[in-house]
Amino acid sequence: MIRTRTIALLGAGAFATGLLLGLAPSRAETTVQPASSAAYTVDPVHSSIAFRIRHNGVANFYARFNEASGDFTLEDGGAVNVAVNTESVNTGNAKRDGHLKSPDFFNVKQFPEITFKSTSLEKTGEDTFRLSGDLTMVGKNRQIQTELTKIGERETNQGNLAGFEIVLDIKRSDFDMTYGIENGALGDDVRLYISLEGRQR
Repeated sequence: MIRTRTIALLGAGAFATGLLLGLAPSRAETTVQPASSAAYTVDPVHSSIAFRIRHNGVANFYARFNEASGDFTLEDGGAVNVAVNTESVNTGNAKRDGHLKSPDFFNVKQFPEITFKSTSLEKTGEDTFRLSGDLTMVGKNRQIQTELTKIGERETNQGNLAGFEIVLDIKRSDFDMTYGIENGALGDDVRLYISLEGRQR
C-alpha cells in the first residue's frame, strides 16, 4: 500500500426543475438533486496535473501533464477515475520532454496513460473523503489510500461544476522507474498534484 497525502476534493452542484405550463409543479418535480449524487465528467481545459521531484539533491523541479480525462461522483460510496496522457508531459524543455517519454521514464509508446481507478470513496467529514484505489503507471499497478477534501461546487451558465485537488506522495521505485536515483541526479520521491474540474453529466 502506497501511503499518500491529499488535499482537496470538490463537490457537486444541484439543480431545480422549473414550472410546467405556468402551473406549480408537483413535489416530485421540484425535488432538488443532492450535489453528492451528481456524476461529473472531467473538463481537461480547466484541470491541472503536475508533479515535483528533487534534482541533484539541491532543488525541487516542477513539471506537468497537459491532458487528462475521467469522471467522478462525490458521495459516500462514489468513485473517482482519472486517465493522464503521458505523451502530454511538459517540462518547458523539448529535449527533457523527449527523455521523459523514453523507456527511462514514462515509455509513452508502450504505456500511453497513467490511470487511477478508485475502489472505494468514504466520507469522513463535511468536506473530506478517504479515497482508495489502483494507480497504474508504466504497466505497474499499486494500491493507494489517501484523504481528499472538497473544494467547492457551483451552478453556472455552463452547467453544474465541481472539482477537487489531490496531493499524492509516491516513490518512483515502486513502479520500477529508477533512472537517476542511484547517482543522486533525481530523487525517488515524487509528489503529484491533481486538480480536476468536472461538469455534471
